[in-house]
Amino acid sequence: LIYLAEKADEDEIREKAIFWLGQREGEKELKFLVKVAKSDPSSDVREKEVFAISQMKSDDATDELIDLAYHARENNAREKAIFWLGQKASKKAVEALEDVVNKDDDEEVQKQAVFALTQLPDHRGVPNLIKIARTHPSREVRKKAIFWLGQSDDPRALDALVEIMGK
Repeated sequence: LIYLAEKADEDEIREKAIFWLGQREGEKELKFLVKVAKSDPSSDVREKEVFAISQMKSDDATDELIDLAYHARENNAREKAIFWLGQKASKKAVEALEDVVNKDDDEEVQKQAVFALTQLPDHRGVPNLIKIARTHPSREVRKKAIFWLGQSDDPRALDALVEIMGK
């Protein structure tokens, strides 16, 4: 699979090999996927790498997704890593999403992290969204958090929206 992912002439074959490498869960496979996610000339293949890493259940895979969310060479790959962190929903992933929302230089990436917080199970992202809606320095990011709070059926979201609108 590594040979096909690295050497096949057609991106479609490489992408399929990458998918199955992500299902293998091994350390060797993870290291290969990370290498390709950071260096492959095809942006489509790099996106598939991020997805394949997201399918691995190890803490190391989550750490690599976090690293890609911060350091992937293009925003599209960073945004995909952020999206998949929201699906992981681990404490470490949530902390990374908060960090991206609050510290990243790119507003679009920040808004993607806001969306990822909405994907956490059991409304676990609502407190984060409320804080962002109240305090984030970017008006656009606050608006995005408010929008997603409005889509929530969590009573805390409604209370926060009423309070925010009252100001």
